[in-house]
Amino acid sequence: MSEMLAFEGVSLVLGGTRVLDRIDLHIGAAERVAIVGESGAGKGWLLRLAVGLAEPGSGMVRLMGVALDERIPTSAACCAPGAGWRCRAGRCWAT
Repeated sequence: MSEMLAFEGVSLVLGGTRVLDRIDLHIGAAERVAIVGESGAGKGWLLRLAVGLAEPGSGMVRLMGVALDERIPTSAACCAPGAGWRCRAGRCWAT
């Protein structure tokens, strides 16, 4: 089974609070996973990291084997009208 999504040593600190601490999670292409936890435990931040709407403070997020910081351009030039990219919060993704 091929790996679809991977978090490798991912940590995230927000406002001095460690939200995620060295998360290692590997999800295969055909796997189904449920992320459960208390309110405020970091489930939403894990999702934001998975889709590239946030960057980890340390570690790597990979989608289909490619690190998200290699896959998603962050340059404002990519967000020029007609460039085929959409930007939000300093990150870009294909439209």
